[in-house]
Amino acid sequence: MPAGASAQVPVTFEDIAVYFSQEEWGYLEEGQKELYKNVMKENYQALCLLEVIERVVLSQLDKNIRNCHAGSDRGSIEPSILL
Repeated sequence: MPAGASAQVPVTFEDIAVYFSQEEWGYLEEGQKELYKNVMKENYQALCLLEVIERVVLSQLDKNIRNCHAGSDRGSIEPSILL
């Protein structure tokens, strides 16, 4: 691996989720419970979005590689796909 590079490890919901025991949950106020639910929902949605983006980028890379091998002049990633 090149200097300064870091290995990318897939992140799962389990990696970022926070769990409470029934006793701990009982100590939370309603506002805290709502905040917890909202944060966990946002985290899940963010992970789903990242998974979709990854699929799109990988698909575009695969397409570009196939085009390069076929002699096409479209061998680079379209900038709009990375936004």
